[in-house]
Amino acid sequence: LSAVGGGWAVGEDRFPPAWPLVSSSQPPGAFRVLWLGDPDRARFPPPGGPTDGIVEAGGVRTAYGITGRAGRSILRLGVPSDGAGFDRLERVLGDVLSGKARHGGGLLGNMGIRFVVAGQGDLPPDVVDRLGNQVDLDLVQRAGGLSVYRSARTLPLGAVVPGEGSVTAARSSSLLAPLQVDPAAATPLSGNGREREGVVGETGLVMIPDSFDKSWRLGGQGAGDAAPFPAFGWAIGFGVEAGDVLPRYEGQTLWTAQMLLLLLAWAVALWVVRRTPVPQVRVRRAPVAARRRQAIPAGASRLTRA
Repeated sequence: LSAVGGGWAVGEDRFPPAWPLVSSSQPPGAFRVLWLGDPDRARFPPPGGPTDGIVEAGGVRTAYGITGRAGRSILRLGVPSDGAGFDRLERVLGDVLSGKARHGGGLLGNMGIRFVVAGQGDLPPDVVDRLGNQVDLDLVQRAGGLSVYRSARTLPLGAVVPGEGSVTAARSSSLLAPLQVDPAAATPLSGNGREREGVVGETGLVMIPDSFDKSWRLGGQGAGDAAPFPAFGWAIGFGVEAGDVLPRYEGQTLWTAQMLLLLLAWAVALWVVRRTPVPQVRVRRAPVAARRRQAIPAGASRLTRA
């Protein structure tokens, strides 16, 4: 548990002095943190934890990782870093690092990323320059052990965005489509996890920035297009009308069955291992006096024999 918190690097239960700027930021609510760092290292400063991947673009390489506002959770250990969300993130990072995009804050903010964090001095000068060229990504901290950038356009982790244009943008495959959505007009959904709720005043978009899963359903008076679609190519999106909306996940039964089968497989494996007999190997050893006589050469001196 101490290792998960990263206490080995700065002392037990201690984080870099700059970290409270991230964890205590306003407005309240859940958001994501993008960590960048040296690709030759296996992990970020605490509580960043291990890296999720490496992006190479524009002649530079950087490691990246995604955490929540509290840092790396123990629940994230062993979770594969793949899927449409990670593919989208690598595309955005590639354009930012190569200098093709100058609105990295809005592109990352559409994924719920409020902060970009790196260990102090961990980023190459070229990466620092290209992050500094982003018009909506502000350097708010460069001391206290961390360099911290804040996005000026962050979408909540589950929101209602009014306007038909937001639905059109979400259905687009363009990498710049998120810039057509105004996060300031978005209303966060209440609840978390697998059941959310909100109210829509007009036709618009309900978006949950998690990897697309067709097991999500939309209920309520505002449920227009009840079928989910991959918003911006990776997230969970619904087209809605005026009224209350109740997005919920209905794949819990399948997930529970999968976990029960996994537990059953482990139980069987442990039972088989316990029941498998281990062959006993008996080794006969010569008496102590005989071993000593064998160890001393016949022509050894009297001192050697002693």
